[in-house]
Amino acid sequence: MTPSTAPVGATVTISGTDFTSVTGVRFNGTAAATFSVNSSSEITAVVPVGATTGTVTVHTATGTATSPSAFTISAPTITAFSPGTGLVGAQVAIQGTNFLGATDVSFGAYAASFSVSSSTLILAYVPESATGAVNISVTTAGGTASSSSIPRTFSVNKSPIINGVTPLSGKAGDNVTISGLNFVVGATTVTFNGG
Repeated sequence: MTPSTAPVGATVTISGTDFTSVTGVRFNGTAAATFSVNSSSEITAVVPVGATTGTVTVHTATGTATSPSAFTISAPTITAFSPGTGLVGAQVAIQGTNFLGATDVSFGAYAASFSVSSSTLILAYVPESATGAVNISVTTAGGTASSSSIPRTFSVNKSPIINGVTPLSGKAGDNVTISGLNFVVGATTVTFNGG
C-alpha cells in the first residue's frame, strides 16, 4: 500500500495480483465507497470515514486478499483557533490537519457540538459546562490532537451579571456605575431598557 499512513479522504494505491471482478475494498472492516481497479495488479481507493488503523482487504468473486501489514490512519493536528475567548455557545473555528471523520471535539473535559467543514477546518461551539482556560481537543480514528501542542488555551467567559446600578435615576448624559460579575475588559455595548 502506498502510502501506508494517510488520513481519511486520502487516495491509497494497493498493489497485488489477480485483482479481477473486485467487489469491494475495506479498511479494517470499513468499506471504501470509492475505489478504482486500474489493472489486475493495482487498485486505488479512498480512505473512508469511519476507517481505523488495521489491515486492508480486497474482495473479489473468488475470495478475499488481506494486506500483509496494517494501514495507519494519520493523527489529527491543531495549528490554530479563533477567537481565543468567548461565552458559552460561541462559535470557534479550529484549524489543523486530518479532521475528516472527527468523532469528538472537547473544551477541557466537556464535549462540544461541532461540524467538520473540511480536512483542515472544524466549527465548534463552546459547551455549557466549560469554564476558565481550557485546551481544545479533536479526536479522530487516528488519535487525539490538543491545542496544548501549540501551546494555547481557550478562555471561556461567563455571561455578565448585574448586581446593582448607581444612581437609580438620572437624565441623559449622567454617569452611571454598574456593578456585577464577569465584566470583560473591552465590552462593546451597554444599553438602557434596550435602547
